[in-house]
Amino acid sequence: TSAVAVSDVSFTAISGTSVAENVISLSCSQSVACNNIKLDRVYINPSTPGKKVYSSCSNARGQATHTKPAVKCLRH
Repeated sequence: TSAVAVSDVSFTAISGTSVAENVISLSCSQSVACNNIKLDRVYINPSTPGKKVYSSCSNARGQATHTKPAVKCLRH
C-alpha cells in the first residue's frame, strides 16, 4: 500500500454475502495509519452456509460496533 492518509471514514448499515473468507479487509499504509475508521452494523455472511469468514487489518485505527465478523484487529 502507498503512503496515503485516510481518516474519518464510516461504514454504516451494510449487509451482504461473500464467496471470499476474508470479508472485511482494512489495509492501510505501513508508514501512515488509517485513523478514525468506523464500522457500525456491518454484517457480511458467507455465501456458503456454515463457511467461516473473518476480518483483517493492517495499520488501521478506529472502532467497530455491531459488526459480523468481529473486527478485533481494528486498533483504538
